[in-house]
Amino acid sequence: MILSDNEVRIVYSFATAESFPAADAFDILSESEKSKYERFHFAEDKLRFLKARYILRKIASSYHNNCDPKEIQISLNSFGKPYFNDIPLHFSITHSGQVAAVAFLKSYPVGIDIEIKREVSDMNQLAQRFFADAEVNYLNQFTGEELISNFFRIWSAKEAYIKAIGLGVSNELKSFSTIQNNTLSTVIDFENYSNAYKILEVDFGSQYASAVCFPGSLKNPNITVANFIDK
Repeated sequence: MILSDNEVRIVYSFATAESFPAADAFDILSESEKSKYERFHFAEDKLRFLKARYILRKIASSYHNNCDPKEIQISLNSFGKPYFNDIPLHFSITHSGQVAAVAFLKSYPVGIDIEIKREVSDMNQLAQRFFADAEVNYLNQFTGEELISNFFRIWSAKEAYIKAIGLGVSNELKSFSTIQNNTLSTVIDFENYSNAYKILEVDFGSQYASAVCFPGSLKNPNITVANFIDK
């Protein structure tokens, strides 16, 4: 894989259990990944996990001199964010519904999240609890399906930022807003009064909300989205 300095490469798969090479995917997992896979109770969760890890290891292999995908070393920081031990490449993993996706970026941290849109009984209470005032005010203009759609647009954007900065849930969700001037494009972090991260939405179909987040210092970002093709 050739990746330009300003490119955010998003690789995804809609593959079903019938068309996805589950045995091959399981074979290239690390022992810790295999253990995590076995802890999932439902087949759908196992498939999503396999797809994401297979994409990650196969693409990283093509980027790193076509090395053996099994040999790629992945560690976790103290907040649980995964990273390559010896490959100069940032990545972020997400999966929901039938979609598994991985975002790659060379020189900057990146975060991606996807959420399947669904009705949530306590949506307004969740927004009040976890969303910043600007995000709550933005949601107040919607009802019905539009409320559901925009709730998950904000939720996926917030998750993408959390993944990009690598702090996990230790970062208070109300401490930043993804809405500015009634649009979703920039993170406003109230703790350090910065808007150093940008957000772009990714289209995986009308039933999903997805966003990718990266530092604003990435000049002229080129977002490419590609269906994963195993070679």
